[in-house]
Amino acid sequence: MKNRILLLLVVLCCTTANAQNHESQPKRIIDSLTINDLNKKLIEIQTLLKAKKTVTSVELKAHENKIIKKIDSQNSFWKHIIGLVPVFVVLIAGGLTVLQMRLNNISKARIEWTENLRVHVSEYVSVFVTLKDYYVSKRFQDDKNSLEHKELLSTFSKLQSIIRLYLNDQEVKHEELNNLLADSADFLADLFENRIPKEDFSVMMVIFSSNKILKESWEDAKSFKDFWPWSGKKKKDIESK
Repeated sequence: MKNRILLLLVVLCCTTANAQNHESQPKRIIDSLTINDLNKKLIEIQTLLKAKKTVTSVELKAHENKIIKKIDSQNSFWKHIIGLVPVFVVLIAGGLTVLQMRLNNISKARIEWTENLRVHVSEYVSVFVTLKDYYVSKRFQDDKNSLEHKELLSTFSKLQSIIRLYLNDQEVKHEELNNLLADSADFLADLFENRIPKEDFSVMMVIFSSNKILKESWEDAKSFKDFWPWSGKKKKDIESK
């Protein structure tokens, strides 16, 4: 009897244990399936994050390279500009030097022209006065064909031609002096022929007219009018008015 009771207890314990094992097995299977799914999901998420990180890294790298290239291009442009600055400086300096030399040459030529005209007019006036005094003197009446007279006439004619070569027919003041030269020659011709001059001529008219030309020429030399013709335009317009 006692042995039967022990056997029943053992069977009951085994049955209870098996029942408990059957009840817990599905739960373990479910837990195992859930963990596997989570692991797979986690791996997928990690893969996506890794891919996203890779794409983002590539995009950032490409953008960075683009910015670097742009900066390098700008730097290269400014390097070329800075490199050309000395060339521009040399060209400008050379141009200014050539311009200054040309201005100096023009001014020098104008000053020489003015001085030469002054000398020729002075000599012309001197010869004119000499001939005039000679024609009204008794000595001329005694010897009209003297060598001295011929030399004076030759010098007078030569100086008149030289002065006319300095004059410009397009300039009013020059034309005025040219007409006075012709009047002076006519005046001496009347004296030579012992005629009364047609007009009352004074050599001072030649001096005044030539002085106006000389003054204008000197001002042109200082203002470089021959290089920049418009520099003296306003002044001439005012004088003409």
